Amino acid sequence: MRSPFSNLLVCSLFLAMLGFSAHAANPIALFHGLGDSCLFPGVNSLARKLTAGTGAYAACVESGSFIFSWFTTMEYQSEYACNALKSDPNFANKTIDIIGLSQGNLIARHIIQKCDFGGRVDKYISIAGPHMGVYTVPVCNSGMICDAINWVVREFVYTTPAQYFIGPAGYFKDAKSYQSYLNSCSFLPELNNEKDTKNETYRQRFGSLGKVMLVMFTDDVTINPKETAWFQYYDENLTLQTMEQTKLYQEDYIGLKTLDQNKKITKVELPGGHLRFTDDDVQKTFIPFLGGTERPTTALRGTIQI
Repeated sequence: MRSPFSNLLVCSLFLAMLGFSAHAANPIALFHGLGDSCLFPGVNSLARKLTAGTGAYAACVESGSFIFSWFTTMEYQSEYACNALKSDPNFANKTIDIIGLSQGNLIARHIIQKCDFGGRVDKYISIAGPHMGVYTVPVCNSGMICDAINWVVREFVYTTPAQYFIGPAGYFKDAKSYQSYLNSCSFLPELNNEKDTKNETYRQRFGSLGKVMLVMFTDDVTINPKETAWFQYYDENLTLQTMEQTKLYQEDYIGLKTLDQNKKITKVELPGGHLRFTDDDVQKTFIPFLGGTERPTTALRGTIQI
């Protein structure tokens, strides 16, 4: 017969194991998208759900809120986020997980590939990220007016003022004029290691992630092509290439092929428009991927900003 002391010891060990399990997941850094802010409720609501589901610290890391996400360079926003990450003791010098929302994924990639915060990134969830660039302005893919707008944008997007003062210009990719993009786009060609001189650190850091989830939305018209979220893009004839057909993958510019061959990439397709994921998606898709436990849900569409 077990003594009261041994029963107490077993209970204490069990509770200690539960406590360890609840906090075993890595801290989670979230990076918001264009026109959003860490002060806004959407991204903070997501952080609270992630903490509840994983037991881990989760917080939005600011990269330059609201208007700054439009009118400062992507490099400035990324360095701002890197410094914010370094100043948070919950992230600095630790193994962390990252979630990026839309434009925030390019900032997340900067953190993974370039930010020396003393730790490393293990798991990465990319939700509707424009990884290979965008071919048109948001929510204006076709039609007479949009065609005219996009023509003007393509004429001026690679000028110095546009690249210096408009954040999204740093990842606008004119598929019909790849050399112009490569020569004059200030952010994405370097992040994607597309320049002639390759940065082996980018390849090593991104390629050594523990696992990656790439989320695309079926009715996304904010980023064009929507498949850029899966590292797909148009060729010079505007034919959509699969991830495996791109030079970025074939020549393993950033370690994407390495991750794929090691079966570390999960592609997820969700119904609806840009970032319109549900609480059900958070609980059943995102949280288990991060090492948490699925919880009861209410299937309401999210209100996260782009």
